[in-house]
Amino acid sequence: MQETTEQTKYTEETLFDALVAKYNLIYDIELDTKEILDEAKEQKVIEDISLINSIAKAKARNKVGDLEEKAKKQLAKIEELLG
Repeated sequence: MQETTEQTKYTEETLFDALVAKYNLIYDIELDTKEILDEAKEQKVIEDISLINSIAKAKARNKVGDLEEKAKKQLAKIEELLG
């Protein structure tokens, strides 16, 4: 994320235009990501693509710890119920 030394003064129009530009970038990246996932699925080599996708998202968002905690809770619940 870019840091600026000067605060931008927004009008409704400039805010709208800035947000549309960012959402267009996000949309393009989402399409690229979907294409990568679809290609991986078609190759039928990777067993759990959605798990790898979840881990990749967590790493990109600096939330691997949250994902690990959720996994620990799930394992604890499995042990409790089936144990």
